[in-house]
Amino acid sequence: MLEIVAVLVILIIVSTIVTKRVGGVPDRVVIEQEIEKLSMLLTHAATMTAMQGRNVGIVYNLDDNTFTTNSTKQIINKKFAKYKPKKDISFEFAMCANDEDDNPVFYFYPDGTAARTNIIIKYKELSYTLNISPLTSKIQFSELNDD
Repeated sequence: MLEIVAVLVILIIVSTIVTKRVGGVPDRVVIEQEIEKLSMLLTHAATMTAMQGRNVGIVYNLDDNTFTTNSTKQIINKKFAKYKPKKDISFEFAMCANDEDDNPVFYFYPDGTAARTNIIIKYKELSYTLNISPLTSKIQFSELNDD
């Protein structure tokens, strides 16, 4: 009887540990999903710029924490015209112009180039940088180390 009680106690302890580890979504997954959503908006804007022969800008509205295209008429798929990140995601902009309301804005041009942009994306203790190449409009992101 004592053996059965000991086995049950061990099973309860192990199941509690496993449940806590499996229960939540890891922070890395959350931030990478948000980066992917932002990358989709940027990629769609770059594609529409090339297809339509017009500049498309992406504006980050500081007041409501959203990214939007400066002209939704130029975006064919409306689901890519706006991106609102999760509440705990924060952004820092480097090498980025500002609009008349002092919101960061960056542009894609019809010749396949883009305004140089570097965005630092933070979630809890994780930080990533998202770069847009000025020559190719290629979007790259990488994790920043605390070193």
